[in-house]
Amino acid sequence: MRVIEAIYDILYVELSKLVGKIHVRYKIQLLEKLRLRKLRKISKFAFANSNFYRKVFTENGIKEEDLDRIHFDQLPIIKKKDIIDNIQDVFTDKSLVKEDLFSFIHDSSSGNIYKEKYICFTTSGTLGLKLPILFSLKDFNKIIINTLFYNTFPIKFLLGIKTRVTMIGLIEGRSAGITFFKNLPNFIYNKKSISLLLPIPKIVEELNSFNPEMLISYPGVFVSLLDYKKKGELKISPKKIVLSGEILTKENAKKIRETFNCEVVNSYGSSECLIVGTQKNDKPYLIFPNTCHLELIGQDNKPAPIGELGRIVITNFHNFSQPFIRYDIGDFAVNTVNEFGEFSFDGVAGRNYKPILFQNNKGEEFEIFHWTFYTYILYAAGIYKSQMHIGNNCFKTFLVGTQDCIEKCKNNFDELLKSLGAEKSVKFCFEKVDDIKPESNGKIPFIVFDDSLNY
Repeated sequence: MRVIEAIYDILYVELSKLVGKIHVRYKIQLLEKLRLRKLRKISKFAFANSNFYRKVFTENGIKEEDLDRIHFDQLPIIKKKDIIDNIQDVFTDKSLVKEDLFSFIHDSSSGNIYKEKYICFTTSGTLGLKLPILFSLKDFNKIIINTLFYNTFPIKFLLGIKTRVTMIGLIEGRSAGITFFKNLPNFIYNKKSISLLLPIPKIVEELNSFNPEMLISYPGVFVSLLDYKKKGELKISPKKIVLSGEILTKENAKKIRETFNCEVVNSYGSSECLIVGTQKNDKPYLIFPNTCHLELIGQDNKPAPIGELGRIVITNFHNFSQPFIRYDIGDFAVNTVNEFGEFSFDGVAGRNYKPILFQNNKGEEFEIFHWTFYTYILYAAGIYKSQMHIGNNCFKTFLVGTQDCIEKCKNNFDELLKSLGAEKSVKFCFEKVDDIKPESNGKIPFIVFDDSLNY
């Protein structure tokens, strides 16, 4: 039933686009009807099955009968801290227990499926906070179908030929990206995952051996691979590169596209919503109105004025197990419209990628990917908040968590630096703190560069 619904939604969206060629107003109206129908459906379900949403809606004067005609701006905006503090009451399945869920997520031997019906992972924690996420298999598969249709559906499988696809990522943890990748259909893809913890020359070696037709990773990883490709050491010629997880600047997108001479897809998503939209080469972003709704909200909790920065607020239409309704995702973007007066998403506003460079015991420069640090800290059980200050061949980490887990993080970094031949040259320390305060924009950046830091 969910598969049929997913296909129906896709056909509805595509039909709306065709009707929009007559007049764009018709497309806007049809897609708004779709979004409101989905908003009302998940809001009613959340009211009936989630103690958290029932309480929040009621406190804001919203009755169950109001949800049949509710609009987005009539619902309260939910913060990440609200979900974290009330995670047990957010779940709509009363058999779910948060402690058991956390144990499953942090146990690498526990398999891929929780309770034989849920896909589970954690948020990346790039804002200093971790949040467990779960989707029912039925809801998750609807998102897979949408992704295949709009992004990566290869015709070759109709001829019985699989497409070789590689993801360079956090394969050691339960991030949204690697979880999504592992659950792509095996009858379509021949999949290979490569760990970010490997030295770059080893990553290049594994890529050359597998020779992927499609390559998925973070923009920073591809920036680091450009020289290897230019020198001829990286011999692959993928047909498509999919970038996600970090901000992709236009300059870096151009470099990657010209160096690899292939289609570059910039995917914007989040753990809470998975893929929100994609941008192919220089074309505008395609936001998927059948899977989610994206709003840009100003300081007064009203729509950000055109041309001004707004907070990204997401409503996930597919996750009925752990609803995210008008959820402040922690990102910012400029509110823009296209020549037809439609909302136009131009990507997240933020800093450019800056590599983390150190010198090893021999005095040779090497890079540690941002996401390597995330792996060793943010996916460790018992770490609740964290921030790393990167200095001159050193780093200092502030952690909110249990002492046992902090000691485990120290040991992990000892082993990492030894494996990289940098245990003598790179100095680091960990400091246990009671809290880490957000910056003025409300975010807790995980990586902070501090040129004054020396050991």
